[in-house]
Amino acid sequence: MNNLYALQTLSFFVVIFSSYTFIDIIEPQKILTKEPKEECL
Repeated sequence: MNNLYALQTLSFFVVIFSSYTFIDIIEPQKILTKEPKEECL
C-alpha cells in the first residue's frame, strides 16, 4: 500500500517537472515569435 502511494507521488512530481521543463522550452520561442509582431504593429 505504501509502495503504491510512493509510486503515485513520484509519478506526480515527474509530470510536474516535465511540464515545467516543457514550458521552459516553449515559452522563449513564444516570446521570440511575439516580439517582432508587436514591433511591426
